[in-house]
Amino acid sequence: MQPDSQLVERAKRGERAACEELVRRHQDRVFHYALYLLPSWQDAEDVTQETFLQACRNLKRFRGDASFATWLLAIARTQVALWYRRRKRQREVIEVIDLTQADPAPPALLQIEIRSAVAALPTGYREAIVLRYVNGLDLVEVAKALGISAGAAGVRLHRARKLLRESLGPVLTEEVRR
Repeated sequence: MQPDSQLVERAKRGERAACEELVRRHQDRVFHYALYLLPSWQDAEDVTQETFLQACRNLKRFRGDASFATWLLAIARTQVALWYRRRKRQREVIEVIDLTQADPAPPALLQIEIRSAVAALPTGYREAIVLRYVNGLDLVEVAKALGISAGAAGVRLHRARKLLRESLGPVLTEEVRR
């Protein structure tokens, strides 16, 4: 399997197949990121599609300072913000998605409680948690995706985990407690 860096170089030269492979590799990651931040499955699909359109159009701007996945999630973050801006929302309201459309891991009730608690977090904290625990980015990648320092990202994650512990209490799993 070719590394992302080689696929990016091929895509920059205009190879459509390379861009399509990058989309295949990263579409689930981007979709799940958007799904945690937007009110519906359809909205997450729309933002995912727009993210990849923007990424492919602007691939020549990718310098490689961060991983391709981190760069892509930064684009997704911008697309989520644009989605909210277009709808002129004063305050973001995140609904729990219909888990029957997803492929949730058991136990579903715990997953619903965790998703609800994450959805209730302030935007900056929610983004940090989703990037770290849903998308599996390390602290430096979270910082780059959010456009903040690693120290600030660490503080956001710490505060977000504290809020989740308070909100979820005894139902927390060991993964979230870390």
